Amino acid sequence: MVKPKKVYNKQLWEDWVMNCQEYFDDIIAPCKLAIFIGESDKNCLVIEKIADSLFPSFEINGSFSMYDFDLFFTVAENDAIEILEDSSKFAEFVKSGKLGILCTVDDIQMEQKGLDKFLSNLGFAPSCSI
Repeated sequence: MVKPKKVYNKQLWEDWVMNCQEYFDDIIAPCKLAIFIGESDKNCLVIEKIADSLFPSFEINGSFSMYDFDLFFTVAENDAIEILEDSSKFAEFVKSGKLGILCTVDDIQMEQKGLDKFLSNLGFAPSCSI
């Protein structure tokens, strides 16, 4: 069996979420986020907030619709590795535009779910809803 690259290590990503819970404090449950990693839309970190708890899972070769999530990010493999190694890079990359961002909920739902505050705290002015 071929060992997956560090960037696709499920445990590293799940630990990253649990060690960076402060990023997700403003999100109001129920809410589901994703970070798609690499060129494929099949490998992603899914972060679900239910009640006051976060439930991360890393999916490899998953089958997703963008509408499975309230908000998602896209990130290149090299940038994802930097985020894994230094969690402060997440906010830095959001602010600088290195991460693609797409909201699949409208402005009202963004506010109800706290996604506007979440993005603002990361340095992104929310105007991404469709």
